[in-house]
Amino acid sequence: MNSGSRMKDTVLVFHPGIQHSHQFSWALNEAGLLRLYITGVPTSNGKKKSFAELFSLHHRFALIPADKKFQFLAFSILRRIVGSFFGFKAEQNATWLFDIIFDSMVAVYVRLTRPPVVVGYQNACLFTFRQTKKYGGKCILDAAAMHQSKMPAKQGSGRLAKVIEERKVGEQQLADMILCCSDLAREGYLLAGVGAQNIHSIPLGVELPSMQEVMSTGRSESNTLHVIYAGSVSRAKGVDLLINAVKKSVEIDGCDIVLTLVGRIAEQDFVPKIEACDWIRHVDFLEQRKLFSIMMEHDLAVLFSRGDSFGMVVPEAMGCGCPVIVSEHVGAKEIIERFPEAGWVLKLDEGKLAERLTNICNDRDGLGRRKDVAIAAAHAYTWQEYRAKIRLIISRELERWGTHDKRGHQTEIGSP
Repeated sequence: MNSGSRMKDTVLVFHPGIQHSHQFSWALNEAGLLRLYITGVPTSNGKKKSFAELFSLHHRFALIPADKKFQFLAFSILRRIVGSFFGFKAEQNATWLFDIIFDSMVAVYVRLTRPPVVVGYQNACLFTFRQTKKYGGKCILDAAAMHQSKMPAKQGSGRLAKVIEERKVGEQQLADMILCCSDLAREGYLLAGVGAQNIHSIPLGVELPSMQEVMSTGRSESNTLHVIYAGSVSRAKGVDLLINAVKKSVEIDGCDIVLTLVGRIAEQDFVPKIEACDWIRHVDFLEQRKLFSIMMEHDLAVLFSRGDSFGMVVPEAMGCGCPVIVSEHVGAKEIIERFPEAGWVLKLDEGKLAERLTNICNDRDGLGRRKDVAIAAAHAYTWQEYRAKIRLIISRELERWGTHDKRGHQTEIGSP
């Protein structure tokens, strides 16, 4: 039996929501390695849609055959209901709880079917990893967030926060391999004691508007600097620092700036701050295409997060023609390090941010010259490139895990 046939259809991928798991599964399917993809958000393959895809309010595209995916919508629907009636914080807590229940359900499936390799996501795979280890299977953890020791604040509160942290530690200890989204995130895991040979950094890809859309969208010819932030309105994302920096540039330095915040307000004390500033415009959560259309009308994007494993909004904004300012704690800073004219990487200091905003206001021609570089930078971070890296790394690891047992004989991955 050759290694290719021995590894065929060996990997189970599961995620209670979606994040980038559909792209991961798509990559494995292209390599003939995907056994099943279990997800809480439907993924269309461009053909006739399933009932789940028709029923869902949103879904993603991925070339995965219908017989290789199971789409479970219950938790996604319940999460929306909780959020509608009880607010964003309650929805967050419900999401963490649903992730644990989802993990328990997949663990039962794994116990019955014994897939050789499983790919799980943070706070949604501890029970499944434990079951996989019982029969000698391999566990891959896709760590979408920074290591918990590097996070700016604990998630949740009380007992739930402790459970989440304990689960993350357990998942990392059981993982045979950890994948993270940036070199910054990888450094955090290395500092926490994870072996260098067991952790890989794979930058995420981005789905971009067409060049024609970007180039045909007119930006304002006024002297006003239109700045956009997209994400949850929270201190973890540095929105307080951003507001204070813009306030200084406007009220002390005399700059003409309009700040647009796109996203749900995670901490309610931001409401009076936003309402008190006539130069802030707040827009609630938007689907991606609508967000792109707004980004294309802005001059500059900012993600001044206190800790962000990657920051998808960075290449998305660049792809819409917006250079980006990021803090040194944002994983996507590596894009700017690779393409220096696509934006700026600053220390996490609102004074430094205010100074940069004022300088940009005084040199609008310089900002305009960065637009083309930003677009080129975004196009270097595609989902196609991400999938190619996934195929390479996972295929290599499966070869290493599945070629020989301790006696030197050929064996199946996960054989006891």
